[in-house]
Amino acid sequence: MNANRKGFTLVELLIAGVMAALLVGGMALMLGGLARDRARLQARGDVGQSQEMLELMRWDLANATKMWSESNAVTIEGYGGIDRGAMVGTNRAARVVYRVRRDGSRSALVREQRFLDDPIRVQAWTEVIANGATRLTVTSGATPEPAGDTAEEGDAMAPATSPALRSTTAGSAPALVRVRIEFTDHVIDQELRIR
Repeated sequence: MNANRKGFTLVELLIAGVMAALLVGGMALMLGGLARDRARLQARGDVGQSQEMLELMRWDLANATKMWSESNAVTIEGYGGIDRGAMVGTNRAARVVYRVRRDGSRSALVREQRFLDDPIRVQAWTEVIANGATRLTVTSGATPEPAGDTAEEGDAMAPATSPALRSTTAGSAPALVRVRIEFTDHVIDQELRIR
């Protein structure tokens, strides 16, 4: 053997190349598996989020005395007010508005609530229900709202002067409501049986 050797032999270079290729291949397989697992968990999360969102809407509709719909929004009045801190029903008179809110290129489905039974402590609050919602449509066996029913001046959550739908029975919301929420990548279209 020559003690003055300054380079690698061909065999050593081939072994190092094979080991590097095995490491890169193993990393690619591992990252591909992680991406598949992430996509699978995201899909499960979307289904869970959709069910929670629909159950919240079902709660508000089941406790409704009035309901009307307009473009990308539905307004519900009834006794389904929710305490913001505990996220439990309070049986207080409340107005809840579900609407698609756009902010530049982003959009989201939001739920706005304020209590109607105490004009001093309305405790208005808003929460994002789902990101990426682009359109909300709520339909039922409803009739158009009478022209004389208008919003109070300065009432930010009051309905528009001529919403498209109104609950058919005074004192109760429809028994069957179809909710369609369009997102950038999927659609939720479901009938909610309320009563």
